[in-house]
Amino acid sequence: MNTIQWTIRVGNLPPIIKKCPRCGCEHYENSGCFRVNANGNRLDVWLIFRCTACKSTWNMRVYERIDRAHLNQEEYAALLQNDERLVRQTAFDRTLLTNNHVAIDFSSTDICVEGDCIPSGEAADITLLSEYNLCLSACSILSEKLGISKSRIKKLEEAGLLCIDGGIKKRKVGFGFRFTLKAGWSPD
Repeated sequence: MNTIQWTIRVGNLPPIIKKCPRCGCEHYENSGCFRVNANGNRLDVWLIFRCTACKSTWNMRVYERIDRAHLNQEEYAALLQNDERLVRQTAFDRTLLTNNHVAIDFSSTDICVEGDCIPSGEAADITLLSEYNLCLSACSILSEKLGISKSRIKKLEEAGLLCIDGGIKKRKVGFGFRFTLKAGWSPD
């Protein structure tokens, strides 16, 4: 049995779904910039988004009235420099997204699964890893990477040729998961 690792890469900053109060559009693009305001020793930090239609801005709350002493120097410097890694990490933070009542628009997010392909019929134990906690359907990711339909993925699971913890139906990608394809599976 082959042991394979796949890695999910996200090419662009994720846009969000939020209705614009100015024009009614429901898509905002990530500006890649933080806004940091100081009031004495307290900081407010937001990640700035722009409406894709009218370019009005909306600030997603990251920190509210946090004592500057609670932030380490590296994070504070990264916020001030609009560090791309921190912007990405913040943009995919499911807790922040939920607290701000928004969701990522995965249909406009450039997602690629890197790793070796599995020849039809060969058994493989696959580990899928993601740097971000992605609220994407595992079925969609497997369907895309294996080049087969979602209904075929479900049939493979029903036939016992695809094994995944918790079942494929409700499984989200999160930071990753493991699954097994057994010998004899086919895309047809």
